[in-house]
Amino acid sequence: MPDYVGAFVVTAGIGEDVVADRFKNANDDYSSILCKALADRLAEAFAERMHARVRREFWGYAPDEALTPDQLILEQYQGIRPAPGYPAQPDHTEKATLFALLDAEKNVGVKLTESFAMWPGSSVSGLYFSHPESFYFGVGKIERDQVEDYAARKRWSVAEAERWLAPVLNYIPAKDQSAQERLVKGAMPTLAPPSTVAPANDVAIETIASHPPGCNCAVHLAWRKKAARAG
Repeated sequence: MPDYVGAFVVTAGIGEDVVADRFKNANDDYSSILCKALADRLAEAFAERMHARVRREFWGYAPDEALTPDQLILEQYQGIRPAPGYPAQPDHTEKATLFALLDAEKNVGVKLTESFAMWPGSSVSGLYFSHPESFYFGVGKIERDQVEDYAARKRWSVAEAERWLAPVLNYIPAKDQSAQERLVKGAMPTLAPPSTVAPANDVAIETIASHPPGCNCAVHLAWRKKAARAG
């Protein structure tokens, strides 16, 4: 039995920046932020409306669907619309395939930036799946062999795949791992006499200083031990 996958790009952001900037230039930051937030909500509503029409009209697999607003919010309908960059599809670069398929820049007026963000920002894109057993899920952490396989299929180098898939890697890429090990070794306590150890209140190394507050990485822990020993 044949099955189908759909694709979509919608936006409510054309002209949004002009309106938001007008408020900002009038020192009305609240209205500027509200304008952008409203455009974001309208884009999401547009995506919801188009999905409803796919189910009821265009594909017509649920012509008698009559869900309440609460049921819509809980997504109690048949099918899903996952988007690139979200847990089920973490690779943002797949937007390029989707945009090429739909000729989205020409037909919708939405562009992709070098980092594969959409412009205008108040835009939504994704895929349609209608199968009754389709559901949202999150891709788990992946290992190097999976990255190597994915890189080969995308015709990327492994390093490029690691860059785009960084949030879901279950390992530290080789280059970064070596740097991490050097930092940990440099921050570990030494056996030198207390008088030759840097004072605990010394300014932290640049790498440590760039870490978020409360960071408990291996480098930070080793540095704290060194500082405690010096104290």
